[in-house]
Amino acid sequence: MIAEFIQAWDARKDNLAYWFRTTPQEILSYEVILKAIIDEVINPTLDGKKWDSEKIHTIDDGDYQGCQIFIVPMDEYQPSPCQYFTTYQNYGSCSGCDLLEGIRNYYNSIPTEEQVKEYMMLALHLLQRCRYFIDHETYMEEE
Repeated sequence: MIAEFIQAWDARKDNLAYWFRTTPQEILSYEVILKAIIDEVINPTLDGKKWDSEKIHTIDDGDYQGCQIFIVPMDEYQPSPCQYFTTYQNYGSCSGCDLLEGIRNYYNSIPTEEQVKEYMMLALHLLQRCRYFIDHETYMEEE
C-alpha cells in the first residue's frame, strides 16, 4: 500500500464518488476506474509531480478469466523504475464471477447509489493494492 495514495483517498474520495454518479456504466472497465482514481483522487493531491493516467500499461494473459496487472508511470520524459507503481484486479467472464460485471448487473445507465458504493469499494481495493515497482532507496542502491 502507498501511504500517500491512502491519504489522497481520505481527502478526495467524494470526488471519485461524484465521478461514478455521473459516468454511464457501459464505459467502465478496471482500467477506466484506475484512470479515474489517478485523475480524481491521487494527482490533485500531489505537489509538482503527477502520474500519467494516459499511459497505463495493462498486462492480461487471461482469457475468460484471469488477472489484469496495471503499471503506471510518472508523467516524466523518461521515468526510472522507481517512478512506476503497479496494481492488479482479478476478473471473470460473467456477473457471477467478475466483480465489475456483478456491480453493473448488465445495466448501461448511470449507477444507483448502491452501485456507487460498490464501485467505490472496488476502487478502494485497487488503490490499496498499489505498490511502487521499486522504492527509490533500493533503486539508488542498485545503481
